[in-house]
Amino acid sequence: MRQRRSQPRVRDTTLLSGWLFADLLLGLAVIFLVAAPSGSFAPLPPTLTPTRAPTYTPGPTYTPFPTFTAGPSPTPLPTYTVGPSPTPLPTYTPLPTYTPGPSPTPAPTYTPFPTFTVGPSPTPAPTYTPFPTYTPGPSPTGRIIAFDDVVLSQEAMEFQLAANANALLSADANVRQQEQQRLRNQIRQQFGNLQGKRAGIVLTFGVAPTPAEGGRLSQAINDLLQDTLPDVFGDAVMRDFHRIEGDPQLRGVVEVEVYLIAGDE
Repeated sequence: MRQRRSQPRVRDTTLLSGWLFADLLLGLAVIFLVAAPSGSFAPLPPTLTPTRAPTYTPGPTYTPFPTFTAGPSPTPLPTYTVGPSPTPLPTYTPLPTYTPGPSPTPAPTYTPFPTFTVGPSPTPAPTYTPFPTYTPGPSPTGRIIAFDDVVLSQEAMEFQLAANANALLSADANVRQQEQQRLRNQIRQQFGNLQGKRAGIVLTFGVAPTPAEGGRLSQAINDLLQDTLPDVFGDAVMRDFHRIEGDPQLRGVVEVEVYLIAGDE
């Protein structure tokens, strides 16, 4: 069953003012009666006929506001994420104040070289011919070798002398003579057993770092051999050679190969 909605009561201002005015008159009348002296009454005022208020006409039916419908929930803002701290800029270092240096020293005035004058052509030096290195030949097949009607022994006797190259080749005569005397003693000791024999060919090899020095050493030893033992080496064919050796301890060593005349062995 549908319920009847109650009509809202609307107060009429005119109606209220009428009733109020009537109540006011009634109150004044009572006050007047009380204040008047006893025994005499004033005539009553005429009775007021109330005027009926107009019939209340209800206003239009109240239309309620539509029911509130919540809209869609707002999309929340994204959570703020703190980014990386910015890299501070490098501290500015001002450039040093420019201080001018000393004034440069002017370059000396260029002096051209004198004009080249071609001199006389030099005389070429003679071509150096090194001493030939001794190369032994093939071994002979016989026991003896014939050389200008002289028969030599096939086997050579080998000796070795130790000379002081600096002293033997020195320009000082006293130093050179002292070394020669020392070498003569070595020759007598090593070649003493050749007394009464004759050498046919003597091959001497001077050990030195250069060919020239080796040749001078071997030549000096050959001269000492002939001077010290003339009976043995006086008529022999002396040949001086060199052997190059870089070892300083071997410098001054002289190797001697003696080929005796056959029959004197």
